[in-house]
Amino acid sequence: MLGAAVDDEVVAGEGGGGVAQQASDHLPAPRRDPISFAGSRLAWQRAIDLAGVGIDDLSLVELHDCFTIAELIMYEVMGLAEPGRGAEAIADGTVHRDGRCPSTSRAG
Repeated sequence: MLGAAVDDEVVAGEGGGGVAQQASDHLPAPRRDPISFAGSRLAWQRAIDLAGVGIDDLSLVELHDCFTIAELIMYEVMGLAEPGRGAEAIADGTVHRDGRCPSTSRAG
């Protein structure tokens, strides 16, 4: 499981094999791009780097989607879709059970 954790600590995920990361951006709201998810992008990259894997090495990704749009933006953050095209990861089956990177979300 790659996800968020408290205090930037690497923690074992469910089953003992996961890596979790948390990152925050500190930009004032007027200077922040609300749909870039800069903190999530940094946390994702840290987790992938720490685990020593790439997106194609993962068998499942669990996302927390506090809002419907967050799931779609996270597909972009993870590199599964180009910016602004997160819905295509669903439409083309990329995140389906038998897709390139199956994803499940726990709605907020």
